[in-house]
Amino acid sequence: MPINLRYRLSALFVIGVFNLLIFNRYFPLSEGWWETYGYLYNLGLKPYHDFDLAFTPLFTIINGYLLDIFGDSFFYLRLFGVAVYLLAILCLQLFLEQFFSAKASAISVIVASFLLFSEPQFIAKDYHTYQLLIVSLTLLLHSWIAGNAKLTKIQNFGGSLLLGMLVCLMIFLKQNVGVLLYAALMLSFVLQKGEWLLAKLLGLTFGVIIAVLAMLPIISFADWQNLLFSNDAKGNLVTVLGRFFIDPTNRNILKKSMLIAGMYFFFRYLFYFKSDWQKKWMNSIHVLLNKQLTQRALFATSVLLIIGIAITNSLYHLLRELIIPVSIALLIVLSFKIYRRLRDDATTSEINIKYVGIVFPLIALAYSNTNTASFDFNGMQIPIAFTVAWILNRIQRFPQQKYFLLASLFFLAILPRIAIGKLLVPYSWWENTQGSVFSARYQTNYPDLAGIYVDVKYRDVFNMIKLYVDRYSLSQSDVYFYNLPIFYALHKKIPPFREVVQWFDVVSSKQMENELRALRKHPPRVIVALEPSPVAFAVNRILKQNENLPQEDFRNQLDQWVFEGKYRLVRSVALPTHKLNISKLEIMPKATQNVLIQNVSIIGEDLDNAVQTIGALKNKVRVVEVIRNALIYQPTPSFKLKAGDMLTLRGNYQDLMAVSDELGVARDLPRDWNSVNIYLREDVNINGN
Repeated sequence: MPINLRYRLSALFVIGVFNLLIFNRYFPLSEGWWETYGYLYNLGLKPYHDFDLAFTPLFTIINGYLLDIFGDSFFYLRLFGVAVYLLAILCLQLFLEQFFSAKASAISVIVASFLLFSEPQFIAKDYHTYQLLIVSLTLLLHSWIAGNAKLTKIQNFGGSLLLGMLVCLMIFLKQNVGVLLYAALMLSFVLQKGEWLLAKLLGLTFGVIIAVLAMLPIISFADWQNLLFSNDAKGNLVTVLGRFFIDPTNRNILKKSMLIAGMYFFFRYLFYFKSDWQKKWMNSIHVLLNKQLTQRALFATSVLLIIGIAITNSLYHLLRELIIPVSIALLIVLSFKIYRRLRDDATTSEINIKYVGIVFPLIALAYSNTNTASFDFNGMQIPIAFTVAWILNRIQRFPQQKYFLLASLFFLAILPRIAIGKLLVPYSWWENTQGSVFSARYQTNYPDLAGIYVDVKYRDVFNMIKLYVDRYSLSQSDVYFYNLPIFYALHKKIPPFREVVQWFDVVSSKQMENELRALRKHPPRVIVALEPSPVAFAVNRILKQNENLPQEDFRNQLDQWVFEGKYRLVRSVALPTHKLNISKLEIMPKATQNVLIQNVSIIGEDLDNAVQTIGALKNKVRVVEVIRNALIYQPTPSFKLKAGDMLTLRGNYQDLMAVSDELGVARDLPRDWNSVNIYLREDVNINGN
């Protein structure tokens, strides 16, 4: 077997096996956006017209086809997602091999993949996998065109035409990445100054135009305008474009990147003088830093760094704060070397012409990562893989034993910690945390989720939602799933209004305002809502640079309806977060928590009877005070509870969560959990339809 093929297969084997360990061992309540969009698309509903879509339509169409093929089975959708991810990794390897050895490329994709797995919201079938596939193919084709001087004018045009179509696929998958990638490729062609430049530029542009025109029946020019300029879901245009510096996390990473790049320039160019005494000084430096001494110092530093990373308590944050800045610093250094190549004689340049064609697309990928939020291992996967391969290519100068020892240290000290962490917490998104894969031993009552296992808590939540929807829903569009779009597909329902997803950075302010008007005009029979934790509201206020979020208006509207008796809260479930590890809940310190009285079974009860209802928790949770209409009352056993009363409770964290389930909904900090709340309209008979 050829050595290159052996390395490729080894990387695919390691990544594939780990994915198979986790792919069907979790299912978050917030999953299924894209499958729901695909389900609605298959029903004949048009995105942007019959339902709102905050994204370009490619992944919706892909999911529509996949649902047709796999018959709505999420087990096979997940399994197919693993296969697509492995294909994307193979394409990434082939791209890296244009610059580095097969061994360095294989190790780098394993490292980049496990860093991605450390992201709490990784799902192999998500759009990030298809983004990785399309971008890797694009960069592979681009590097082939840039590095092949024997191509004719027609071949350059044809290759660039295909390149433009791939870029347009990326635009149709994630618009900001595609647009920035197109601009970077155009700049790369210009800077390379090769033959047939005009043919390449025309081919790239025509490829984009052809694909855009082909998609006009689905996404019109007016839809493009709304997507690119009228969508403030992630903030206004200035906020989105400037988030790389506005966001404190991004700004901190950029500062570290500049520091690392500055250190490189300092040691590389500071002593680049021409006078005689400076030459003698430099000679003495070179004698001191001879090859053997340098290798030993770098080797010792690398070993200490790997051990330090391995024993840290906050592995994910340390890796992000180290590896991403190093990757950006490399792009800064390479950009400077490209500048010197373009300024000076190319024959004496420190950098190969192929790098000129690839550095700016990598910068575009890194920058596009910040348009959404902060730098992470999702958007930075390709730049990180490139950086790791570049470093490995450099340290291949080490003796084979030292190279092997470094690789072994990394794979034995760091990757197992990432793997174990993922097995213990396979998914967490905005505090919506799953139990370990070892506790995922239960299936839900939904046929589409056959073969998908979750822990007992999530099984009960899924089955609870199914029970209430099946019992109280009478038509295809009388249930409103708020932040729980997958249940439209699981119950074969249609959203009563235009919004399928109401999450903060997915729906624009205008769309959410229209949604609220429709909700007030036509209140649905049943509302099943995922209420995020207060932290999610706080972070998204910062993300969108907005003090008031329309999602708060929705929450306030439901509170008002319950207070007025127009809706009744019949069930609420608090979902533990990663901060509330089940095994440690019993030893959590006591806390004070506000709970809004909404549960229909509690309203009208004496305070003493209400606490009695909670049973064993009576002596564990103390009512500190009751707030009604902004007035504070001291709790007495005979105090009758009304909808809208706010109880201030004191007790153990786990007990407070259980109490909030029974009394209503926990509000304000220190609550850091999500809750699933089920509301019935006033005319619905709780004891039947």
